[in-house]
Amino acid sequence: MTGTNAIEKKTYCAAGKLMLLGEYSVLRGAKALAFPLKYGQKLRVGPAQTLLEWSSHSVEGEWFFCKMDRDLHILESTDRKISKKLQEVFQLLQKRIPDLVVSRRFQIEANFDLNWGFGSSSTLISLLAQWSNVDAYDILENTFGGSGYDIACAQSKSPITYQNTEQGREVISVMLSSEITENLLFVYHGHKQNTSDNVKKFKAIPIHTSFISKLSSLTERALKVNSIEKFEEILNESEDILEYVLGQTALKKSTFVDYPYSIKSLGAWGGDFFLATYRDLEEAESYFKNKGYNTMFYYNQIAL
Repeated sequence: MTGTNAIEKKTYCAAGKLMLLGEYSVLRGAKALAFPLKYGQKLRVGPAQTLLEWSSHSVEGEWFFCKMDRDLHILESTDRKISKKLQEVFQLLQKRIPDLVVSRRFQIEANFDLNWGFGSSSTLISLLAQWSNVDAYDILENTFGGSGYDIACAQSKSPITYQNTEQGREVISVMLSSEITENLLFVYHGHKQNTSDNVKKFKAIPIHTSFISKLSSLTERALKVNSIEKFEEILNESEDILEYVLGQTALKKSTFVDYPYSIKSLGAWGGDFFLATYRDLEEAESYFKNKGYNTMFYYNQIAL
C-alpha cells in the first residue's frame, strides 16, 4: 500500500484486552487465555498542511498533544517522553513504507480510564498498523516489546488462546462456558503497572520449562471445563505456581484471605485488575466496595 492509499480510510478501531491465564509465562512460550473488551481506542485520521498533528483523548478529555514536521522532528509537545515513543513508532512506519505520508491530523480516543491497563499501547499499535498497513507485530517488536497477545486481542471478536512457538504465533478463537463467565467479576486494584518494566523483570528470572508446560496445560484445561468450581481449581493452581516463580505472595493470601471464592491477579501482579469468582453478584460487589474497591465489571459488561 502506498502512502497516498494508506489515508483513504478515516476511522480505525481496536479492542482492549484482559488475560485470564498465562500472565508473565506467555513471554516464555506458555499458552495464554485472553479476551477482547468492549473498551478500546478509536483513531481518526484527517488532512493537515505540512505537519503531523497528534492528539490523545480519554474519558476525561485531551491528555496529550504534539506536532512533528514531515521529517518527524518534534516541534511541540505536552509530554516529551510520550512524543519520543510516538516518534519512534512513526520512524519505523516510514522505514517500512518510505513513501508513507505522515503529515496528517491524528486523533486517538480511548473510551476507558487509561489507568485501568486495558491496552492503551497495544490498541495504539493496532490502530497505526491498520492505517499504515505495516504489520502490528513488527511494530510491537521494534518499539514497545511484549508477547503480542494484546495485539491479537485488538482485532479479535472472541476469546483467544495465544502462544509463541518455534513455528510462529498461534492465535485460536475459543469459547468459554457460560457456567464460567457468568461467575467472573473484574475488580480494579488501583495500581497501574508499567508493562515494559514488568516484561524486563520477568525475562531476568530463571524459569524451568516444566513450569511453562504446566501453565500451558492450565489454559488447555480451562477450555474443557464447564463448571465454575473446576475453573476455580485452575485459577488457584495458576496463582500457586506464579507465587513460587515470582517470589511474591498471591493476592488472596495478602489481601482477601476472608473472600470465599477464588482471587486471581491479571497481568502484572500488584496492579491493574484482578479476577474474583462469585456465586451471588450483589454479595461480591458489596464485599469489594466495603474494602474500598469501587470499579468493577462482570464478564458480560466488559467482554466484546
